[in-house]
Amino acid sequence: MPDQEALDAAAHEMGKLVDATTEAVAGELAAGLAGWATVAARGWLRAFGALEAPAGPGVVGLLSSLRTALAGAFAGAADIATRALSAALVRARALGVRQAREQLPPGADPPVPAPGGATPGARAALAPVAAMVGEQQVAALALLRPELVRASGYSALEMALGQARRAVTRLETHTAVVVVSAVDDAVAEVSQAAGMRRVWVAERDACLACTRLAGVVCDADGTWSKTATYGDTAPKVAGALKGAPRHPRCRCHTIPYAPDRDADWAAALRREAVRSVLRGWSLPSESGAARVRAADRLLATISPAGAPASVRQVAARAVREGHFPGRQVPVATR
Repeated sequence: MPDQEALDAAAHEMGKLVDATTEAVAGELAAGLAGWATVAARGWLRAFGALEAPAGPGVVGLLSSLRTALAGAFAGAADIATRALSAALVRARALGVRQAREQLPPGADPPVPAPGGATPGARAALAPVAAMVGEQQVAALALLRPELVRASGYSALEMALGQARRAVTRLETHTAVVVVSAVDDAVAEVSQAAGMRRVWVAERDACLACTRLAGVVCDADGTWSKTATYGDTAPKVAGALKGAPRHPRCRCHTIPYAPDRDADWAAALRREAVRSVLRGWSLPSESGAARVRAADRLLATISPAGAPASVRQVAARAVREGHFPGRQVPVATR
């Protein structure tokens, strides 16, 4: 079976790459906007005495300086993000190739995919970056007009800041998706070259949609069911689900699957996924009510042999009481 330590290390390494790339892509813009927020607040206080005070005669001059400062915060942001993401995609592809080859069975030695960079996937990933930055800059500047600020006061500046910060959010989300995709695409290439399918690997506290795919082997065409979920609804996916990530916060990955070696291990992953749902293990960001509903549905459909009696009892009690006693995966089971 696959080396669990290697799998854990692979997930950690990919997470570190995502975090580092996110900082490189959007960190400077985020810092610039934080500085602009301070300048805006201080400027309003100097001009009008209090943040709650209405805009006075000096509002036109204040807005002129704030518009200039905001443009300065955005200056070069698109180029910085594009360069950082481009470099990260090369590293992500190399990481995926290495991690996939580490999980190949003995004797498998497929050709090494060409280094990343100007691949179609990389070009597609870089294409929307400038628009993400530019659109939010335009939206923010549009709110810094005298008539709007006179009507709304300082809250208009806060709304402008919110629009500006959406550029950071969009960049961070896009970065996470395309970096994980680049890693997984490389895994897919290595697997295909070796004549192997892939199996989905999810963390114990993954979302209900990803937990449903844990231990599931892709179809012959290299795809997974995009409707499969233990939750109320599955994440929307444009086109076929060809691998991770399944959604912007997805921490899953896929690895080459050798039936003779991995069948029992994959089945164990699927059993552990059922157990995770019935125990209510999840991240704090996920709905506890959704976890209870998932457990209720699962209890009604699995056979008595599908989960230990003690685990079924925990789930049944949670369904009766409307909540699980805890959601964190115990350290001993990680």
